[in-house]
This record gives sequence, C-alpha cells and structure tokens, in this order.
Amino acid sequence: MSLTKKDISKKISKTLLVTNNDSLILLNSFIKILKTSSTTVKLSKFGTFNKRFTIERPGRNPKTGKEYLIKSAYRTFFKPSNSLKNKLN
Repeated sequence: MSLTKKDISKKISKTLLVTNNDSLILLNSFIKILKTSSTTVKLSKFGTFNKRFTIERPGRNPKTGKEYLIKSAYRTFFKPSNSLKNKLN
C-alpha cells in the first residue's frame, strides 16, 4: 500500500491539531520548495533531496518493444540518512 498526499495530509493534521486544508497547504509548500530549490535540501535524521541533470538517452516500451528517446531533464533524487535506514531495517 502506498501513501498518498491526502493520507500524509491527514496524518499531519492529526499530529499538529490543524485542519486538513492547513496541513495540505503545508505539504504543498514543502513540495514546492523541493521543486524550486536549486540546491540540496537536507533534513536532519531523515535524508537529502538532490537535483540532478540526466542526459537524453534511448528507452524502450517493454510491452510493445518500441524504442523512443527519453528527454534530458532535471530530476529529484532522495538519499535516506543512516538513522532512517536503521529504523527501516
């Protein structure tokens, strides 16, 4: 089962005792910071969000076998901290 934005928003609202709308605004603001940040975003004891540039590369649709070109773009990557890794394992 995956966690959606709505699920995360509900958990934030219960934890912080705020409305669902306020928690959704908070979550959307955090996501906007990640998207617009030109530098690394580091959250202590959680992990680091980095933006990397990926070059244009060939791709293939596994269902049809048709080849196409994946465009170059900036992508966000997440590297979990050691404390988060230890909690999960």
